[in-house]
Amino acid sequence: MRRLAMLDGATRQDRHAAIEALKNAVSAQGGWIEHHTFLSNKAMTLNFVMDAEKIDPLIADLTETGLTVSLTNAPSSKPGAETHCVLSLTFQHNDPDLRITVPAVG
Repeated sequence: MRRLAMLDGATRQDRHAAIEALKNAVSAQGGWIEHHTFLSNKAMTLNFVMDAEKIDPLIADLTETGLTVSLTNAPSSKPGAETHCVLSLTFQHNDPDLRITVPAVG
């Protein structure tokens, strides 16, 4: 059975610093990143895997770095069980939307 934890987050930090802090926090708790998606410079989603009992310490670590993160869907799982996690992170700033030109294909 697949266990899924959903997390929501927001930060006013520079997005590059926030992403680095997020990467380091997941690794420090024994997790690994499987996939990410950037939605301009306003938001991102991060898919990662870690032991279920490490989610609360991860949230505490992220809070210490200035990210506000909350668990919106807690998986019911045994201690030590691998849990798939999805974090939706919003970057709060006044910068204009980052436009990236996508080359024509064909």
